[in-house]
Amino acid sequence: FAFSAPYIEGDRRVLGSNIDYLIENAPCDLVVFKTHGMKRPLRKVVILTSPIWSLDGIDDLALIVAAEDAPTVEVVGLASDPAGAERLKEDSAQYETRARAAGLTVVPKIVYSTQWESEALRESADASLLMIRATSPGGMKKFALGPVEDRIVKLAKCPVLILRKGA
Repeated sequence: FAFSAPYIEGDRRVLGSNIDYLIENAPCDLVVFKTHGMKRPLRKVVILTSPIWSLDGIDDLALIVAAEDAPTVEVVGLASDPAGAERLKEDSAQYETRARAAGLTVVPKIVYSTQWESEALRESADASLLMIRATSPGGMKKFALGPVEDRIVKLAKCPVLILRKGA
């Protein structure tokens, strides 16, 4: 589903209480798609990965989303150290092979940082679409998305697609 809802800082709700409840309790995978500013054709899709943002599932969605316009797909791995970067490169390699086989241009990139929110916003500044697989909120269970994803959705200058795995 698509949304373009206001962000309320006090209770951290980007989507509103009804949609947050649906996301928090859905027994299936769910896609949240902030479409505000969406323009076709897509020219650049940025997929964020990190030790907490897996490519699992978001990789398949990226192939589907990119099929029509064949944008450049930039896979940005956010790592805090070389060992983490190597794991992200290994995870990304299978997707890159599949995407290239589908005729897409793939640009893998590793960014060394622990400031994932600001890096996500910087890396997606000129993107047509930003894609992330949401983390499990863990102790933040009362919220639909983790605090970093919440802020990225709020502050991103481009449309954002987030995959949330089912409960």
